[in-house]
Amino acid sequence: MIFRNILKVIPGGSWLVSAFFAFRDTRTPLAVKIGVVLGLLYVLLPFDLIPDIVPLLGLGDDAMVGLGCIRLLKPHIREEHVEFANAWLSGQLA
Repeated sequence: MIFRNILKVIPGGSWLVSAFFAFRDTRTPLAVKIGVVLGLLYVLLPFDLIPDIVPLLGLGDDAMVGLGCIRLLKPHIREEHVEFANAWLSGQLA
């Protein structure tokens, strides 16, 4: 419930929920899902190719990987995912 309320107010929250539904869709190719998981692991795990302590470059590689994940998943977000996301955010889905 708290997570849902947070996603309602942050910019892009609806898109994140839509992306989650697209990720769970069986029509989304496995290669896309693997790429997104590997990208998110790279961003979240403490080791990097360029350490985060290096000014600009350290967080830049994480940002580029995050943008790559978005570019991979974005073409697979369908209108039904957006509708499910809006229904979930409004509390119509559990």
